[in-house]
This record gives sequence, structure tokens and C-alpha cells, in this order.
Amino acid sequence: MNMKNKSQWLTLGLILTIVIAFVVRVYEIDLRPLHHDEGVNFHFLQETANRGYYPYSHENYHGPLYFYLSRLFLTLFGDNELGLRLSSIVSGLSLVALPFLALEGFGAGFVLLVGIFLALSPSMVFHSRYAIHEMLFAALSIWFAIASFKWFLNRDRQELYQMFLALALLIATKETFIISGAATVIGLLFVFSPVRLFSQLWAARKDYAAPLILFTIVLFGIFSGGFRWFGGIYEMFLAVPQWIGRGTGDTGHFKPFVFYSQVLWMTEPWLIVGLILGGILFGALLLPTFRKSRFGSALVGDSLLRFLFGLSLGFWFLYGVVSYKTVWLIISQSSAVTLFVARFIYLLIFNQQISSRRYFAGLVPLLLATIGYYSYLYNFKNPYGLNHPYCYVHTTDGLLRMMSDIKDYRKRYPNARILVGVNSYWPLPFYFRDFGNGIAYQGDSRFEDFKDNYDIMILDSKENSAAAGWISKYNRLSAVQETNTYYRTK
Repeated sequence: MNMKNKSQWLTLGLILTIVIAFVVRVYEIDLRPLHHDEGVNFHFLQETANRGYYPYSHENYHGPLYFYLSRLFLTLFGDNELGLRLSSIVSGLSLVALPFLALEGFGAGFVLLVGIFLALSPSMVFHSRYAIHEMLFAALSIWFAIASFKWFLNRDRQELYQMFLALALLIATKETFIISGAATVIGLLFVFSPVRLFSQLWAARKDYAAPLILFTIVLFGIFSGGFRWFGGIYEMFLAVPQWIGRGTGDTGHFKPFVFYSQVLWMTEPWLIVGLILGGILFGALLLPTFRKSRFGSALVGDSLLRFLFGLSLGFWFLYGVVSYKTVWLIISQSSAVTLFVARFIYLLIFNQQISSRRYFAGLVPLLLATIGYYSYLYNFKNPYGLNHPYCYVHTTDGLLRMMSDIKDYRKRYPNARILVGVNSYWPLPFYFRDFGNGIAYQGDSRFEDFKDNYDIMILDSKENSAAAGWISKYNRLSAVQETNTYYRTK
């Protein structure tokens, strides 16, 4: 196949893969109710629109880039579930496209394979349908890692610019850029010696000026809201110490080292198998006999495979040792391991040194069917719930039933006043966004104190009162909030 035909086939493959990825990410996007954090992010997006910039605070941890991207999509597509989640959808599509754009030289079969794996991955699909920072962060982490690997491999100045730009965007997205950077270094050490890394960094010192200027302009520009609010730059320098303090002091989110491995085993077991096989094979490479074999030399000779295994191992280990864990952090790990597994399968099938490669081709349809089934299971058949492995203190369908009751009530009594009298009320402000005035928020409210002022009161389930002229309904809003909702009968 000549270069022109190869390029055309790759372009067609990219288009088809993006179409598949897009469909599974937008189909019934409102199937899962908004999470607490999605509701909070919607509030920040409204504040960004009102001010004209995001008033970043280190106490809110996460950087401004996500809010500017999301604000753009909300403006274009409206403040609905699709508009709110579209920034994550686009970030997920960018990650799917990244191998086609950045790793084409490592084999057309590889980029097609990893593209479809990422397009259908259960964790990638789930978190692409989730209005939080993580999908954007994972895409930028992989971009930074690949750009770093390619620069140390080829010393192409274009990759140096990409490294600095990706790092600036990573920092502007989330303070956990430190983990992504450390995992990238671990990956590089699986390919290059420390001496090679330091010597190349030193030799290229005259090339840093322009990329560093780009890095500074992008980073400071984002945190300052386009150089309109310089308090954001000051807040930026406080973020990492705040995050470190949270990681050592917020014991409510502490989980054991194996937490992410357990979730992956439930949802993407092929990634755990891939990591284990990778560990066995790279351990075997320490044996001279295996290293000199055709199979061993095929592995040791592939720098991208070694880098992706080191990157995967770095993410798995670093996120494991940090006691503070939330389930959405898993996608930085699953995205890296997916690239490694795809590279490993590609070598098994296409590397000329592996004589039995044709027998491994059957892995591809089997694995694709498995990935597709798990993605369907955790995104559409069972999209959320108290026992869902990806859901963390998630909203339940009780909130949706309560909203349906309230909407029916407001159709009959359009001027009904509503009191939200619980502390854990997010994401209710999103669902009340079109209700106008007449809604108040007062945590830990009591029925007797407010029954004369409101027509609907959403109170903690512990507040169990009865009075003439009122009816109440029980609803569980989330894993941490149960309510009794009171309706005045007129």
C-alpha cells in the first residue's frame, strides 16, 4: 500500500472511529442524572458568565480551563445536559483522535486498534458523559506524555512546543498534574537512561526560550481570565500546597492501595490482565536467554511499548499510594493502560519477528466484543446506582421522581414557593434553573419554622412532621441524602 492510500485509509479509520465514539457518548446523554459535582460546576459556569471570567480559588482545587471550555459549549448549545457535558464529550473524542494524530508513525494498525479501544472503553465513555474535569485532564495527560516521549526519542522542536503547551493546559485544568508528570518520567525511564534524559535536557537548553514564553502566556492567561484578573495567578501558586494538605488530611476519602485495581477488575478486567502480563514479560526480559529470543527482542526493541508500560505502571502506582481516592481518577490509569494493551496486541499480530502472530489475531474481535459489552453494561443497561462501580456518592432516580412531582405541582400552582432545606442539595440548582424566583436554600430547616412561608419544602428525612393541609413524600436524592418533601394542599 502506497503512502497516499495508507493516509486515506487512516483518515477513513479516524472518521469512523470518531463517529462511533461520538454516538456512544451523546446517546441518551440525560440517562444518568447529574452528580453533586456536576451541579456545583454548573453554578461556577453561571458565575463565569456573570463575571466574564472564572474567579479561580485554590480552595476549589481545580483550574479554570475546564470552565472556559464548558462555558463555550453552554453558550452554543444551551444550559441542558448535552450543553453541560459537551466539554467532556469533546475531550473524550480528542483522546480517541490523539493516537491517529500523534502516533501514526508507529503503525497504522496500532492507531486504529487503540482508537477503537478508547472509543468503546467503559471508563472513557462513562466519564466523557460526566461534566467534571477528569476527561479533559486525562486527554491532556496522555498528550503531554506522548509529546515528551517523542521529543526525547527524536528531539523535534515541534514536540518540545507540544510538551510545554500540554503542561500549561494540564496545570490550568487540575492540580494533580504532578502525578501525570511523575508518571511520564517513570515511562521515560523505561526507555532512556537517567544520563540520556539529563544530557538531552541540558543540550537543548537554548531551545527552551520560545516554548517557555508560550507556556507562560497560556498558563497565566488562563488563570487571569485573559489577563483581566491577576488574583487568579496568585491563587494558582496556592493550589498545590492545598491539594497536598487535602491528600493527607481528608480521611473521609481515604481508600486502600488496591481500590482502583478492584474497580478496573470489575469494569475493564483486560487492563488488569494486560498490566500483569506486562509485568511478567518485562520481568522476563531481565533473563538474557529470553531477551535474546525473537519474542523477547521484539518487545525490548519497541521503545513505545516500553514507554507505555512504564507510564501505565507509574499511574497505577502513584494513584495507588495516594490515600485520597475518588473513582473518576481512574481514567488517567485506564487510558494509559489501554494504549499499552493495544500496543502489545499490535506487536503480537504485526511484528515480523513473532512467527505465531497470526494466532493472536483472534484476540481483537474477542476483546472488542468484551469491551463493547462492558461499556453497554455500565453506561446504558445499568448507567448509575448505589452499587455502580463508577458512581461515587451519586444522585439517585429519587431526585428525578421528586422533580417530576414538583413540576406537576407547579403546573397547577405556578407561583408556588419552594424551600430547599437540606445541606446536600446539589445538583438541584441545575434542575431548578428554569423555575425563576420563589426558590430559597436554607440548610437543616424545620417544618414548623417555615410552613407558613412556602408551598413545597424539601427537608431531611429525619424531619418527619405531619400537619393538616400538607402531604409528604419520601425520596432518596443521593447516597448521602434522604428527604421528606412536603406539599401544601390547596
